[in-house]
Amino acid sequence: GTIWYKQARCINYPGGFYCGCNRGYILADNSLTECVDLNECGSGNGGCEQMCNNTLGGYMCTCRKGFERKPNNPYGCQDINECLSNNGGCDHNCHDYQGGHYCSCKVGFRLRKDGKACEELFCPVLEAPYHGHVTPATCSKKYENIAVGSTCKFECSKGFELKTNVGAQTLSCRIDGTWDHGTPNCHPVKCPTLQRPINGGLVPARCHDDQRGYNEFGQRCVTYCRHGYRLRGAPTKYCQANKSWSNNNGPLQCVKIIEPPYVNCPTDIQVTLPNNANQISLGSKFQQPQSNVNSSMITSYPDNVGPDYKFRFGKTLVSYVAMANGQQVSCSYFVDVKDSTPPTVSDCPKDIIQNTGRLSEIITWAEPKFSDNVGVRRVMGPVRKPGEIWYPGEEMIMQYVASDIAGNQKKCSFKVALKAASCPKLYQTDDAYLTVTPITHQKLYSAHCQHARTLFGNYDPNGVSVRCRDGDYHIQTTNIGHSFPDCVDYHKISKTQECTEGFQRFTYVDWFYDTIHFCSMCPSGTFWNNATRTCKQCIVGEYQDDHGMSTCETCPLEKSTLKTGSKSIKDCYNQCLPGSYSSTGLDLANEKCALCPKGTFSYLHGSTECTVCPGQSTTDKEGTALESKCTASLSIVGILPLGPNVSVKRNFELRLSCYFEGSPVPDATWLKEGGNLPNSHRLEELFDMHLIKIGISLVVPSVSTRDAGKYTCIVKNKNGNDHRAVNVKVV
Repeated sequence: GTIWYKQARCINYPGGFYCGCNRGYILADNSLTECVDLNECGSGNGGCEQMCNNTLGGYMCTCRKGFERKPNNPYGCQDINECLSNNGGCDHNCHDYQGGHYCSCKVGFRLRKDGKACEELFCPVLEAPYHGHVTPATCSKKYENIAVGSTCKFECSKGFELKTNVGAQTLSCRIDGTWDHGTPNCHPVKCPTLQRPINGGLVPARCHDDQRGYNEFGQRCVTYCRHGYRLRGAPTKYCQANKSWSNNNGPLQCVKIIEPPYVNCPTDIQVTLPNNANQISLGSKFQQPQSNVNSSMITSYPDNVGPDYKFRFGKTLVSYVAMANGQQVSCSYFVDVKDSTPPTVSDCPKDIIQNTGRLSEIITWAEPKFSDNVGVRRVMGPVRKPGEIWYPGEEMIMQYVASDIAGNQKKCSFKVALKAASCPKLYQTDDAYLTVTPITHQKLYSAHCQHARTLFGNYDPNGVSVRCRDGDYHIQTTNIGHSFPDCVDYHKISKTQECTEGFQRFTYVDWFYDTIHFCSMCPSGTFWNNATRTCKQCIVGEYQDDHGMSTCETCPLEKSTLKTGSKSIKDCYNQCLPGSYSSTGLDLANEKCALCPKGTFSYLHGSTECTVCPGQSTTDKEGTALESKCTASLSIVGILPLGPNVSVKRNFELRLSCYFEGSPVPDATWLKEGGNLPNSHRLEELFDMHLIKIGISLVVPSVSTRDAGKYTCIVKNKNGNDHRAVNVKVV
C-alpha cells in the first residue's frame, strides 16, 4: 500500500519500499523518507523574467515596482504607464519610463519636494535705490510676488542719475526666478566748477577748486567781494538738476563801489492843532533827513521847511531831492495835522413856546451863527425853517449841526411849540368814562372806573380830576403827558403777602391813617418786570395793548414809537428811510422826514441826523444813504524825484513815486511810452500811517540804456482821472 509522510509518498514493494516527494519537494540528504522544499528559483531564476519568489512546494514570479505581470505569461513582466492614471499624480507634466515615471512643471514653475506638485516661480522684491524709485510700485512692495517675465524700471529723483556699472535701468524676471541684472544706484548730478571772480571769492572752496571736491546737485555757492567792491549779479547759485548753475547770467564780477547818494526821510508825523489854532509848527518833532550828500545839494518842498514851518490842517507832503555824481535821489513823508476843536456857536435861540387861540401862527427865529478855527464846512439845519406856518399842537426840536473840514461837529438845539388855548381831546376806554364840567375859561374832565377797577396809568393831573368808582384806591404814576389813564383790576393783600405775576404792589393811607396794601394789574403800555416785580413802561419801538403782560410787542419792521409806554400798534410810525432824517427819526404828520443835504449821508432807518462826509469828500445829490457815495476830487499831488526830467546812471536803481489824493481811492499805474514795462520792473503801492493808499512807485532795479524814455503816472476813479509825465535820461 501507499503511505503519505511529510510531503513524501512511499510505496512498498516486495523486499523493500520507495519514497517519492510531492511536486516542489525533494528528498532530504541522507534520508529516504523526508522531503524538503525545492528552491526552484535557484536554477535559472525559476524561468522568471524579473524576480523569483520561492514558496513551500513551489515558487512565484513577481515584477519590480513599475512593472506588472504579462497576461497569459506567468513568467514575463511588462512596464506600467502610471501617467495614464490621474496623470501619475503630477500637477503639470507626467513622463513614463521603464519601471516608473516622473513629473515636470511648465515654464515659470518648479517641482516641489514631493516630486509631483508645482509651484510658481517668483523673483525677489527689489529694493529702491537711495534717492530713487522702482516702477511699477509692485516691484518694490513688500510681500508682492513678481512673476516670471515681469520687467521693473529704475528711476532716480530730481537731481540724481543712474549708475549702471553694476546693474541695468530695466530688469527682467527670468524663468528660474532670478533677475537678469543687478540693481543700479542713484548718484547726484554734478555741475561744472565755477570761476572765482577777481577781487572776490566763492564759499565753500569746492565751488571753484576741482581738487577739493565736486559740486553735486543742491550745492550752494555764495559769491563775495572784497571791501570796496560790490557784486554784479546774484550772489547765490545752486547746482540744478540739469547740471547747470542757477542765476547763470554770465561770469560773476566784483566792481569798484562808487557810493551812490542817498537821502532817508523820517516816518510820517501826526500832530493835533491847539484849541482854536489853524496852524502848528513841529518844533522838536521835526527831523532832518539822513543823507550822505552835502546839504547845499539837497532841495526841499515846501521851501524852507523846518522846525518853525507852519503846517495847516490836513496832510502836507514833505519831499527832499539830493543830487550827487550825476545821480538824483529823493524821499518824502507826510505831516498829518489833525483838528479836534469843534465849531463854536453864537446866538443859539432859546426854546420858543407860544400859545394861540387862532388856527395857525407864523413862527420865526434868528438862526444861530457858527465859526471854526479851520473853517466851517457845512451847516445842516432842521426841516422847518423860520417864517413857516405852525398849527396848534405842533412841537419840534430844532437842531442845527455845524461841521468843520476835520469832521468835528457842534449842535444848536431848541424847542419850538405852538400850544392851543384849550385842552387836547381825551378818549375814554371800555372800563372808564369821562365827565366834563365847564368852569370859567376851562373845562374840568373827570375820569371814572367801572366794574370794581382802579386807575393805573400815565396822566397829567393838571386840569384833570380823577376819581374811582367801585374802586377804593387811586394810584398815581409818573406824569408824562395827556394820555388817558387805564382802569385795571386790583385786590387787597396783607402786609406780608406778595403780588402775583402781572400785579404791582401799592400802599395807600386812608382817611383813618390806616395803611392799606393791595395789588394792581399792570396796565397797557407796560409789562411785568419779574426782576424788580414792578410794571415797567414799554421801551421806544415797542407797545402793549393788554393788561398784566410779561412782555411788550415789537413794532413792525421799519416802524417805531414816538415815546415809551405806547399802548397800541397805531402808535408805531414809519421810520425815516436811509438817506433821510427828522428830529424824532419818524415820519409824522406834523414833521415829515427830510432828505439828507449834499455832503451828508445816513445809512440807518430812523436817523435823527445825517453824518457829514469825511475829509474833503462830498455827495453829488441829496438823500445819500451810503458813505461810499462820498467822493473827493481826484488829483496827483506830486512826483518824486521832482521835476519833469530825471537823470540816472546805468546799473543804478531808479524809483519814480507818484502821490495822489481822491475818494474813492483811485486805481493807479505807471506806463512807458512806446512799450510795456519789462518784467524786471515792479510797481509798489504807497500807504500812509493809517494804511490808506496814497501813491504808487515804479522801481527799476538796475537801469540800462533801454530804460530811458517817457514814463506817465495815471490815476483814475469814477469821478475822473489825472496823469503826470516824467522824462528819464540814462547817463
